[in-house]
Amino acid sequence: MRGQTRREAGPIALLAEILRGTDSLTGAACIGSPELFDPRDPREDSDAAEYRHRAAAQLCARCPVFDACLAWSDSRSDQAHAVTAGRIPRAPGRPPKGGETAA
Repeated sequence: MRGQTRREAGPIALLAEILRGTDSLTGAACIGSPELFDPRDPREDSDAAEYRHRAAAQLCARCPVFDACLAWSDSRSDQAHAVTAGRIPRAPGRPPKGGETAA
């Protein structure tokens, strides 16, 4: 109709729409420790980031929803710089070991 403005649903409705159809990650081992999984900050020491990311991967190894997280991670292209489903991001500029390709 002419003259009517469209009302936006708001952030909660938008988030619900984005997450609709995704697997539930209730009970994930990472809950409460998001800082371990975050991408390396440019000001962060590379050894500290590697230590943090290895600790995150250890949590993933015993996570009860690992398979659902892995499926979610595989459907996303924006997770290459954070630890997701036990995958540790490669340090910038470091060549892959043994001819591996980036995930």
